Amino acid sequence: MTADQLLRRARLAEAAERYYVMGWSQDEVADHLGTSRSNVSRLLDAARREGVIRFVVDHPLRRHPSLEEAISERWGTGHVAVLATDQHNPLELVGSLGARRLLDHVRDGIRIALGWGTSVEATVTRVAVERPSRVEVVQVGGDLAMPTSSSGHHLVRELATRLGGQYSFLPAPVLLESPGLTKQMLQDPVIRQQLDLARTADLAVVGIGLPGRGFAEKVIADAYTGDKTPAAVVCARLVDHSGEEVPGPLRERVVALTLDELRAIPTVIGVAAGPEKAEAVVAALNGGLIDELVCDQALAAAALRLAEQES
Repeated sequence: MTADQLLRRARLAEAAERYYVMGWSQDEVADHLGTSRSNVSRLLDAARREGVIRFVVDHPLRRHPSLEEAISERWGTGHVAVLATDQHNPLELVGSLGARRLLDHVRDGIRIALGWGTSVEATVTRVAVERPSRVEVVQVGGDLAMPTSSSGHHLVRELATRLGGQYSFLPAPVLLESPGLTKQMLQDPVIRQQLDLARTADLAVVGIGLPGRGFAEKVIADAYTGDKTPAAVVCARLVDHSGEEVPGPLRERVVALTLDELRAIPTVIGVAAGPEKAEAVVAALNGGLIDELVCDQALAAAALRLAEQES
């Protein structure tokens, strides 16, 4: 760099530092440098062009386009939102990304069927709107004996309140003690009506659980006595690696949408966080149980690696 080039770059840096770092006005920078305001504007433009100024945007919800594209191509998923982060526990940020995607679908007159669990809770609690929407929020299935903030009853009320809409409960536990009791419960007019509302929803938001992990998933997994190992829990139903419901005694004890009924909903958003969910997410994608996926980059990368190993 010649002496003239060095002096020019120093002048650009001085103008940029006083304007961008010290907060001076362009008029103040012009007085300091002994030049005009219009020339300061040209100096700042040159500083950007020549790399004297380097902008770093710290976007808290920055996404990972290459992983999104890879998942979409691998499974034909309509929309994928992968949070670009190296955080050990990205649940809250994934929930914020999930809330943004949910709001993309919100319009007056739609019905939303909502699951339960920590990922769904993280999504719901980050929903915020400027004006209310005429929406209806219902449950995909009965309730689980789980922390209040993650329960189905709490979450449908919370989401409806945040959106300014209406909600209704499915007044039954999701897992009953016997198939006979479940059959009797499913014949109840109120239960049938609530499940019919969920079946005809325009949008569903569900968590993707790993059997044995988390409170709700452990309750379901502990109730299973079959031989086949499930890979995921979706809508309180145990799912194998191909995305089909695992046959066994638990299947007839669940008060919730069937997997085929979930697939029939026009748009199902699956929300999950953490690489330990990779097998469960792959199972849900393999079975076409979700149309859209919201997750973090570690989970997305782990799911792709797992799919590649098995192909």
